Amino acid sequence: MGRPRPLVHALSVLTTLLAEQAATLPAPQAVSARNAVVELVAAVVRGEHAPLRSTDLRATIDRWVEANLHASVTAGEAAAAHAISERTLARLYQRDGEGYARHVRRLRLARARRELLDGTELISVIAHRWGFADASHFTRRFVEEYGVTPSEARDQNRESP
Repeated sequence: MGRPRPLVHALSVLTTLLAEQAATLPAPQAVSARNAVVELVAAVVRGEHAPLRSTDLRATIDRWVEANLHASVTAGEAAAAHAISERTLARLYQRDGEGYARHVRRLRLARARRELLDGTELISVIAHRWGFADASHFTRRFVEEYGVTPSEARDQNRESP
């Protein structure tokens, strides 16, 4: 039997994700999720759906990345979670001049920076938590993004009023 139709696949992915996270959703989000599932089921039954605009798809993927940033969010996983090809995913992110991997790295750096400035945890621990192979790799990427080392950023933050 071939690959399921995209809408059926999206429904399958969504229901799987919701089943895994249902207990952690606040009531308003649970209602929104339920409504999304109902709409998808109705579209599958009708056999029709409006095509998703690329800006809407990109926003949906961005929200998924934000929600799953602590885990693995490879291009393959993002594409599969949204029933698109990796090439389509790449095109969505290239339109802004920023590839998917660069987008994810920028978000992880921002989260790591927040933790770095707000706490006293070892830089290597923070780097590892946010998916960097080691502290030196994290430091190189941090300097590229913010123009200072993680230690310098932390020191500057302590010195500011």
